[in-house]
Amino acid sequence: METKSKRNPFMLIISAVLVAQALGWFAVVYFAEKHRPQEIPIEQESIP
Repeated sequence: METKSKRNPFMLIISAVLVAQALGWFAVVYFAEKHRPQEIPIEQESIP
């Protein structure tokens, strides 16, 4: 039981950072999709 409580703190920090980055990326994508500026059609300008 003591081996599980003595985990490598470096791996714990890496996993926490990866989870934080994943949640942050999802939040940015969700916010961008929810509040998308429909006044500026960027995709239509690139199409000739």
